[in-house]
Amino acid sequence: MTVYAAPLDDIEFALRIVGLDEVAKIPGFEHADWDTVKDLMGEYGRFVADRLAPLNRIGDEVGSYLDPSVGHVVTPEGWKEAWRDYVEAGWTTVSVPAKDGGGGFPGLVGAALAEMLISSNFAFAMCPGLTRSAAATLAQWASDDLRAKYLPKLVPGTWTGTMDLTEADAGSDLAQVRTMAVPDGDGTWKVTGNKIFISWGNHDMSENTVHLVLARTPDAPAGTRGISLFAVPDRLVGANGEAGEPNGVVCVSTEHKLGIKGSPTCVLSYENSRGELVGELHRGLKAMFTMMNESRIGVGLQGLGLSERAYQKAKEYAGERKQGRLPGDDPSKTVLIGHHPDVRRMLTTMKAEVEAMRLLLFYTARVCDMAADLPDGPDKEAASRMEAFLTPIAKAWPTDTANEVASLGIQVHGGMGFIEETGAAQFYRDARILPIYEGTNGIQALDLVFRKLRMDESEPMLQVVAGMKEVAGRLESAGHQAEAKVLTEAAEVWTSSARWLVERFMSQTLDVMAGATPFIAMSGLAVTGWLMGKQLLASDAAGGDKAAAARVVTASFFLTQVLPRIGGYVGAVSAGIDNLLTPEVLGVES
Repeated sequence: MTVYAAPLDDIEFALRIVGLDEVAKIPGFEHADWDTVKDLMGEYGRFVADRLAPLNRIGDEVGSYLDPSVGHVVTPEGWKEAWRDYVEAGWTTVSVPAKDGGGGFPGLVGAALAEMLISSNFAFAMCPGLTRSAAATLAQWASDDLRAKYLPKLVPGTWTGTMDLTEADAGSDLAQVRTMAVPDGDGTWKVTGNKIFISWGNHDMSENTVHLVLARTPDAPAGTRGISLFAVPDRLVGANGEAGEPNGVVCVSTEHKLGIKGSPTCVLSYENSRGELVGELHRGLKAMFTMMNESRIGVGLQGLGLSERAYQKAKEYAGERKQGRLPGDDPSKTVLIGHHPDVRRMLTTMKAEVEAMRLLLFYTARVCDMAADLPDGPDKEAASRMEAFLTPIAKAWPTDTANEVASLGIQVHGGMGFIEETGAAQFYRDARILPIYEGTNGIQALDLVFRKLRMDESEPMLQVVAGMKEVAGRLESAGHQAEAKVLTEAAEVWTSSARWLVERFMSQTLDVMAGATPFIAMSGLAVTGWLMGKQLLASDAAGGDKAAAARVVTASFFLTQVLPRIGGYVGAVSAGIDNLLTPEVLGVES
């Protein structure tokens, strides 16, 4: 049975559509030429397929667990060695800026690698993902001394990093954070408190873990304005820069979870643990959002990587399992289930949605590169606005869709999909966390509607709408009238729904809140419809080889069978709060 094969051709095609060529023209990214990037992706795809994918199953079956006798998390057999090999190969550094000790490749290339890493072993992938985000946060906000102290260890993966926000009463509402940081008189702080849901808390894959911890100081104002960010290592850093004595950071327990069992989710206790301020006092949430925004796009990539893996598994099964027969067949013979129209429909849906996710996330990564690295000017400002607009969509739509794709993967397997032995159920279990963590998709919807939709008079959205109409015109000229019609109608209903929300922003706020989640679903379909229209045109232009022909089918399928769902959300966007059950009926009165 094939474990995982990196879809290098599909990834390269998506990179061409979203414009890696343009990113490579940005000063500092000249080395990201096609030959170099293709060689890099080929080597990386082979590494993750050969080294990490075989460890995915033991990660799910055995998981990571707390061993009280050693005081930290023990990872599944073979994972420590795999992490060592990953680090020694230099894979943690590829898309880290050169000034911070990395390879200096664009984030767009990093997104392509992240997809392959996640597909191969989602739970494992969370560790380097969090570590890179921690390093990026320190690079942007920490003092020179702190950067010199931690980046040389975090960037190559010698040490790992975490993001420590959540507490028992402070999940989505970080204003309730109670962890306390008290000045120690020498410029450091004593951090005391408890954090929950900390992915990759203290573990045995690295010699030290640097926790980025949100905490309050004694004189802090109430609410989120009083939160500061601290770097708190598991082990104190000695004068020689190496990990030394324990720092009072204790893993109290690990959670027993539905999925991603190889990735430890820890309860951490801090007892007078030495921490150092990152950024300005009482401005920690601003600094932490560097990590959170990067992680939100990273979670979208998790949806993509997991969906690709679920699709490969379902496609493989459909090519092995024989059941039933088609009209006119010899009644004594059975056919592979991949011949049945309903199975073909499910697999086509999975494949089309994977391709749409890939384009959305790669395009978002391309915009992030432009926002971060273009020279100052109008183009950079426009990219920054588009990045802000796309971030909640790039988190929410791929993660909701990943649950659909993983569920279809089970359905393709039939009854065997419900049996753990086949492995299809793991992807479904793993996918369920994606719409929840790093800001629930409901919160992403509120962010989109109340902040991002209205900024700059909706200029980013209108730019996408213009792109949809331009692509629709080209599709019609190329003979794809049905696809052009749906894309044009999608632009119209998306625009009218946005207008409905904006007009009621202040006067009917609860009605707007009630329509936010269906609107972000519309937005995901609209943006991916635009990009899949571009894929259809590019596939036509690529000629008649097998791969191009398949992309024509999936793009057309998405535009004519998936994108029309956008119309079904119109009523939900505008139904208002009175269309929902009341707190009295639900029994949640205060």
